[in-house]
Amino acid sequence: LSTHLVSLAEELCDRVVFLKDGEIIDEVESPDDLKQKFIDSEAE
Repeated sequence: LSTHLVSLAEELCDRVVFLKDGEIIDEVESPDDLKQKFIDSEAE
């Protein structure tokens, strides 16, 4: 599944990966992990 909608990924997926030029550049196990990662990066 490829989507820009976090809500769709949250409903349908077990993990989330970020691709750039066809390569995985980052990966999280759940949408909650994704949210936490961005909360942590905003705090820095």
